[in-house]
Amino acid sequence: HLAKWRREFLNQAGIGDSNPDFPFVLLGNKIDIDERVVSRRQARGFAQEHSTVTGSKVEIPCFEASAKDGIHVEDAFLYIAKNVRIPQLELDMLGSGSSRLDWDAESERKKSKGCC
Repeated sequence: HLAKWRREFLNQAGIGDSNPDFPFVLLGNKIDIDERVVSRRQARGFAQEHSTVTGSKVEIPCFEASAKDGIHVEDAFLYIAKNVRIPQLELDMLGSGSSRLDWDAESERKKSKGCC
């Protein structure tokens, strides 16, 4: 069902077919259970089939995890945090010409006017 969920996500996000290179991460859960529903081979096959970046081939990263036991969950989220970029958010955080993300909540609060 992953291909259907991927398409639905892209449509709901308003991306549709306009950006087929939208970054995804494949996260298989419940590795603490002996009986697998999806094999590693199937997961990697899906990742290879749906990994296309203009001009090169970049595979969707695959992680296997157990939310119950806390195995590899943090690895997947750290990968996402380090590798996924949100251009507009970065621009908003940079502000006027700053070259780094140095937003300071205290300074912003002092600049704001009014009670809140």
